[in-house]
Amino acid sequence: MITDDPAHHPDGFPTDAPTHHAPGRPASSPLMFWMLTLLASLAFAPCVLVPVWLDYRALATAGRLESDAIARMEADLDHQRRHIRALREDPLVVTRLARRDLAYTHRDEIAVPVDAGPVPRHHESVVPIPDVQPPAAVARLLDWVPAGDHLEFYGDPTSRATLMGLSGCVMLAAFVLFPPRRQLHG
Repeated sequence: MITDDPAHHPDGFPTDAPTHHAPGRPASSPLMFWMLTLLASLAFAPCVLVPVWLDYRALATAGRLESDAIARMEADLDHQRRHIRALREDPLVVTRLARRDLAYTHRDEIAVPVDAGPVPRHHESVVPIPDVQPPAAVARLLDWVPAGDHLEFYGDPTSRATLMGLSGCVMLAAFVLFPPRRQLHG
């Protein structure tokens, strides 16, 4: 009978000869170990990376919204500065505002009131914000993934916790059922 017991080998190390496994001791299978490890990693990685991507996408979108708001405020501030400069420097602007806002008229003029309704100062247009795209390498990888709502699935805390638990169990099964054996070279 061939065994892995070092006491039965002259140099104290097991040989490469086929061995019989002791009852109750699982057989070592590197292929099955790595297949289960890969399966567990493929389930675990999106559970970790998708929430990070969703947070990044939300922050990038908020950043774009803030940049647009800042640009609008700067344009409005520039308009107000030009308006103030015109009030200080141009007497025609002062006269026009006095006539319009204060109903000022010269002695010889007759003012005819016209109800035109409120005039909007400016229209704020709705500008669509483009969706944040993943990096090129991730986009190429996502081309291989079948169509579906993966971000919602992996972003959901309940399904994410379940998948992380299952992938941990598969990883544990890989170590328990097919433990990697340390090869001793003499």
